[in-house]
Amino acid sequence: MASERPNPSAARTRTPTVSPTWLRGLAAGLIGGLGAGVFLTLTAPTVLSETFSALLWASGTAVGWLVLGAASAAAGILFSTAAGRQALSTTVVLGIGYSVALWLVAAVALPAWLGAVGAMAPPFPWLDPTLLAGLALYGIVLGVGHWLFGR
Repeated sequence: MASERPNPSAARTRTPTVSPTWLRGLAAGLIGGLGAGVFLTLTAPTVLSETFSALLWASGTAVGWLVLGAASAAAGILFSTAAGRQALSTTVVLGIGYSVALWLVAAVALPAWLGAVGAMAPPFPWLDPTLLAGLALYGIVLGVGHWLFGR
């Protein structure tokens, strides 16, 4: 009687997705936000300490990180819900496109909101290339994370 050896690749194809869509988006979004936050801390620290924190009528880098973390998590969940399961390259391209869309929304929403609450607002529209670079990094990490957590 021949001994049957299990096929590890067959077992992998039957393994269900470990994380539900919202959890995959949450994790990928938070990791992407961490990357963007480190980038912004090194290249444009006032974006976190003044601009993002003013969204909550506060100031300080810690509050800016809190705002960035919450926004990154929410944007990650929305991305994962919309993106579904795609190839890695497709997911990364979608992540970059998504981050450009977020940048365009932020270019209008941030100055409008900060002006409405009486905080010092950036110019309207706020087409900051450093923020675009940080969000592009977010989109790349978001796409990779979404793909990895969905395997």
